[in-house]
Amino acid sequence: MTKPEPSTPILVDSREASRLLSISPRKLWELTKLREIPSFKVGRIIRYRIADLEAWTQQQIATATAMALTAKSEDVVNGKEV
Repeated sequence: MTKPEPSTPILVDSREASRLLSISPRKLWELTKLREIPSFKVGRIIRYRIADLEAWTQQQIATATAMALTAKSEDVVNGKEV
């Protein structure tokens, strides 16, 4: 693992996290509240690790890909044309 550049933040606030993920702040709050996205509190403030956001994004992509492949293979088994 490489060390981040000194100017690269390790933690971001909700505004920056939602921008990085290209989702609304409201959606980020929903995901945070449901504990679907990694976050933690520093005092009363919620922060997000950039590395955790990247890992979460990769996990979401892998899950979506697996679901799409499963649905496609089920269609083939059931004789549906894709």
